[in-house]
Amino acid sequence: MNRMLLWGVTLLVCAFGTAARCADDKQDLSTHYLTLQGSPAVAWLLPAPPSLGSPDAAYDEFMFFEGQKMQGTKRWDLAREQATETPQEVHQLFSKVLGITISKQNTPDIYKLLMASCNDAIKYGTSITKRRYYKRRPFAYFDKHTCRPEEEASRRNGGSYPSGHTAVGTTVGLLLSEIAPEKRNELMSLAYEFGQSRVICGYHWQSDVDNARLMAIYFYSVLHGNKDFISDLAKAKKEYNSKKTTP
Repeated sequence: MNRMLLWGVTLLVCAFGTAARCADDKQDLSTHYLTLQGSPAVAWLLPAPPSLGSPDAAYDEFMFFEGQKMQGTKRWDLAREQATETPQEVHQLFSKVLGITISKQNTPDIYKLLMASCNDAIKYGTSITKRRYYKRRPFAYFDKHTCRPEEEASRRNGGSYPSGHTAVGTTVGLLLSEIAPEKRNELMSLAYEFGQSRVICGYHWQSDVDNARLMAIYFYSVLHGNKDFISDLAKAKKEYNSKKTTP
């Protein structure tokens, strides 16, 4: 299947395979820096999901059941909190570390940068790759509950590989680390934790999360060759510096 045909089925994938999204507004969702042709061909660059019976598949299963053991713990509660459903919830999580509220109204330049970059990673990355490698989510495969049982019905038939939420979290972490380098350790720690929460919740296999992180890095590197992205990054840095609290 060629890349243009895969792009044509992206909307179908978004309907049943990718829960993560970067904006709620249709106009915001249409904002991109990259095109399909200018994006990294991650559906071909990433390895296929682990095959049944392989050591990597065994590790995926091990990590799933390790996550299940955390039910009733503070880490399970944190994973539930981080199982975000809206872009606003993602921004809220990272705002706590950044020290300013990320929103379309309060930080329009930062908001645009995050939104457009994540749109690229989801539309041209995870959506297409999920279509190429449809893999069942672990909670559906083992018929177990996630950290949010009330949302399982809408996730049960969705593709697992790679994790869209992890791609978004990693992208946001990388971008904000460049905007606020003095907070990069805390921001990237949150981004990592955000991805692991997908495994703990049972929504994703560890390989889904690991390869989504790699995919986000691919996109992040390509974005730095885009003049519109570089211009908006400079605006976002200026906006942050004007709003941050100086100790």
